[in-house]
Amino acid sequence: MAMRTGAPGQSFRLTTAEWIGLLVAILIMFVLLQASYISFKPVPGNDPRWPLGWWGWFDQGNYLRAAKAFLDLNFAPSEHYYPPLYPLVGAAFVGLSPAHPFYFVDLAATFGFFLLFVFTTRRYVGFWAALVVGATFMVAFHMVRLQWVIPWTSTLSALLVAAGLYLFDRFDRARGDGRWGIAAATSNAFVFGLLCGLQLPLRPGDILLMAPIALGYGGLVVIDMVNGPAFVRRRAIWSAVAGVVGLIPGAVLMFGFNLIVFGDLLGGYFEGHVDKGFYFADLPEKVFSLVVASHPIYLERGADWLTELPLNALCIGFVPAAALFARPLVFRIAAVAALLQMALYFSFSDALPTGTFRYWNIHYFKWMLPWMAVFAVSFVYQSAAGIRDDRGRARTGLATGVLLTLLLFSVNVEPVPRSTVTVEEGDQARLVLHNPQGRPIEYIDIDGKPGDWGQVYFDNHATIRLDGGDPLQNYGEYRMLPRGGDGIRLVFIRPTSAFEISVDFGESLTPTADLDGTSVRPYDVNFGLDLPFASHWR
Repeated sequence: MAMRTGAPGQSFRLTTAEWIGLLVAILIMFVLLQASYISFKPVPGNDPRWPLGWWGWFDQGNYLRAAKAFLDLNFAPSEHYYPPLYPLVGAAFVGLSPAHPFYFVDLAATFGFFLLFVFTTRRYVGFWAALVVGATFMVAFHMVRLQWVIPWTSTLSALLVAAGLYLFDRFDRARGDGRWGIAAATSNAFVFGLLCGLQLPLRPGDILLMAPIALGYGGLVVIDMVNGPAFVRRRAIWSAVAGVVGLIPGAVLMFGFNLIVFGDLLGGYFEGHVDKGFYFADLPEKVFSLVVASHPIYLERGADWLTELPLNALCIGFVPAAALFARPLVFRIAAVAALLQMALYFSFSDALPTGTFRYWNIHYFKWMLPWMAVFAVSFVYQSAAGIRDDRGRARTGLATGVLLTLLLFSVNVEPVPRSTVTVEEGDQARLVLHNPQGRPIEYIDIDGKPGDWGQVYFDNHATIRLDGGDPLQNYGEYRMLPRGGDGIRLVFIRPTSAFEISVDFGESLTPTADLDGTSVRPYDVNFGLDLPFASHWR
């Protein structure tokens, strides 16, 4: 059976059975989401011991504080930590449901994302495959389902990304259709620009997710301007103007908000997040630790994608394969956006296995989870049932995805003990490293009695200095981790080549004996290849 793609600009209709299937899927999804909302203890009101629920968390508490401040026309900087769009939308429901103001916002965004995903991908993998993949990778797994239930700005951001991909695909298919007039093209471009612009006051970092989609859209518009017939050129010019105009509301909201609240165009959000650092040189180690095996470096077994999201982990090789070989163009664009997000977010200093599932940071990636699966499905589908000319390309993509996945999960890391270390103790331990090659140190294991998890990981009050410099920032530059009951591990987010490291342990560690070269052990790590999945189970 040939793949049903439709003519350019054509929107083929759903059959009665498909409409029924769509409605049944929405009903099942609603029931599962509602069940999680009712049973999840951090939902405000579900646990009398913690009546605030997730409003006592940092992110959610700041969302609600800002939403209430908007209602009171309170623009004090202390009330507005995050960009304004998500709290502003939630403010509309504070009066209706003070304890659950983001419920309706998130529910609408969740189903909007689902519908846009299905209607974008159904042309290329078939309706039923799109429906099953979308529903499964949104609500079938508890960990993922919670990310659509908990108030996160990423829920609304996912809707904007899905809408951007849908509009891009709509434009790509309609370009060659002479019946697609200037009004349709300009309205499509304006809404697309509006979505891109609204990411700025919602999740500024996710502008980078929209960037490949916007560049792809803009590239097609430029091609039409240069190579199209007169009518197509006029249509492209109006589209370009409309797209740029669409960016304005989001920019005005963000920068106007910053001026009113902070007296500065950039406000405080950008500086606070950029200060934590993006270390792209450490990306290979982060990909290994976050996706393949979390315990070799971060001592957190079972905190990686392969444990928590095995189906998505096994699809990860299909993301670069889709960027290279997928058809249609919207699949390649979505794959590039996913790769860009992984490169950016995995490089972020605060993206660690210890927080990915324990503290729900996996929500950053929820938009791409069904897309990762549909890339694999599309290669299988098109290899067997696609248009004849596309079958060879699809089979190449399928083989590439399988090989890349096997290669990734064959990677292993081996600790490399560093040369001797001299320990000098006073008010703090001063580690003098014998570092003739200048090889970077990934982590240091230090024996002693560790504090509890919070004292070690969060409020350790430790002071770490490299070569006598300023203290390193916890979260941004290092993390301390309890190493069972016999010590801690000091992990450098960006491996260091310092010759001298001074450590005041604060509450994180009480040395039980004199520290020396046997109780303080610095390590580098080497990457190598092993049997597939060996590092995960070792």
